[in-house]
Amino acid sequence: MAPPRTQISRLGLRLIVRLLPSCRDMTRLISRGLDAKHTLLTRVQMRIHQRLCVWCARYERQLGRLRATTAHLPLAAGRHFGAGNRLSHAARHRLKQALDDQKPTPL
Repeated sequence: MAPPRTQISRLGLRLIVRLLPSCRDMTRLISRGLDAKHTLLTRVQMRIHQRLCVWCARYERQLGRLRATTAHLPLAAGRHFGAGNRLSHAARHRLKQALDDQKPTPL
């Protein structure tokens, strides 16, 4: 006797879910995808996962918005924190002295 249709559907869904990356893997893959292109198989797996998981889809949108928003910041930050804005010798000495005076914290 053949298994009921719902059991076949559940088995198929379980197989698909096992082949997809976990949410933890997805966060890593989404981040890496901003800098490099994934293989076709990985991209397909990611798209299927995002169709099933609203949280990973939302994470990718948020990361994309953050990247778009901060794209201009390195140029502006260079004006304010460039080579011309260094600490004076006295200030560096005070910082070094304060760090040396601190007791190390036990692990």
